[in-house]
Amino acid sequence: MWQEHLRFGNTLPRRDRKYIGCLCLAGGAICAVVGLWSSVEWICGCGLLPVIAYWINDRCWKIPFFSYDRILSAHSADGLKWTREPGIRVDVGGLFASVQVYSPVVAKMNSQWRMYYRAGSNNSSIASAVSDDGVNWSEETGGHLSSGDDKYRKEPSCILAVVGGWHLYYSVYAKGKWAIWRARSADGLIWIPEGECPGLGGGSVKDGCVLADGEQSRIYFRRCDEADMALFTAVSADGLVWHDLSRCSGYVAGGFAKVAFPRVVRCDDRMWRMYFSESRVESCIGTRIASAISTDGVRWQREAGIRLSPGGRYDSYGVFCPDIIAGQGDWRMYYAGFWEKHWLLPWTLYQHRGLRRCNTRE
Repeated sequence: MWQEHLRFGNTLPRRDRKYIGCLCLAGGAICAVVGLWSSVEWICGCGLLPVIAYWINDRCWKIPFFSYDRILSAHSADGLKWTREPGIRVDVGGLFASVQVYSPVVAKMNSQWRMYYRAGSNNSSIASAVSDDGVNWSEETGGHLSSGDDKYRKEPSCILAVVGGWHLYYSVYAKGKWAIWRARSADGLIWIPEGECPGLGGGSVKDGCVLADGEQSRIYFRRCDEADMALFTAVSADGLVWHDLSRCSGYVAGGFAKVAFPRVVRCDDRMWRMYFSESRVESCIGTRIASAISTDGVRWQREAGIRLSPGGRYDSYGVFCPDIIAGQGDWRMYYAGFWEKHWLLPWTLYQHRGLRRCNTRE
């Protein structure tokens, strides 16, 4: 079993501490100015109230100001029934001053686990963290995609062991659309981009999941054009150039037609299981993780129930982008959750309800 050394946040993210601190100081200043027409006691008392509130929030309540996506985890004995693990695996802030973290991709490298994930601000980048037990993670310094494409938004989606090294598949947003790229590395630290993967049908595609399937590789990915939000698959001899494009079927539930982040694992010699995020087209609130099984990798049969629904402390409104580490009676899911309670919650809900789109999860 996995060791349960659980991590809990002890302070608010740095971004929150800065903004809430500035607001409290501003509130204290306003109270002091208004108090010029009152008594000295009123000035001192009301001027200190925001500072006291800030201290209590930072030390006791720990309610953030902004909405955050965080990387969390869940555990399962069979890959179907999942139980949340307490705490946060990778939090916002940190070495990269990340305002959102999601899209975890985890692999065992030598004696440690390494996670690649979406980090940074709006111009997202790919960062990494390491762990000895799969629960406690430490960020690594430096960049991991070493050349040329730093001006684009990037999200990792899959890592695959190859002879003499690793291949990292990731989504790149440039020139108004998403594309799936590949990079190679000998050590999992220094990555050399190999460019866009051709043969995926054009348009805007992302969330590639690649598996070795005999003498060829198979990719699963999402088309994210407005008119066609669906999952597709293709095969390749070299894992870079793809062909035999097919649209997957059988996985959609009524009302939850927006699907993303397919992650496919082999259950046995005859069956594959695909985990994926699903949400309603009009809003990302309520995003959940479901699964389906298949024997040919194209035609899927949706499994009963939901693998993980929102409702925890850090994922009250949605769970998405699962990555699965499968084992005999010992499965772990890394995923992103949104949002915990925060001071701007009414504004956040207004932004993402109705016809407003959840752009960061496109």
